[in-house]
Amino acid sequence: MAAEKRLPKSLQDSLDGTKVSYAQLGSCGLRVSVPILGAMSFGHKGWMDWVIEEEEALKLLKGAWDRGE
Repeated sequence: MAAEKRLPKSLQDSLDGTKVSYAQLGSCGLRVSVPILGAMSFGHKGWMDWVIEEEEALKLLKGAWDRGE
């Protein structure tokens, strides 16, 4: 069994102090952040045609809130 690798103290302190959740990805040793709901696409279609307008954005935010995300 391979020896456990230790993170540099500054990196470990940063990980311990973050509110982001991490999950182990299989057995490869890679940890990834759990996806979160971003709001980059929320706004007004007058700016860009792919933007999600307020009414639809509020539905997405409510769904995330209801699920504890």
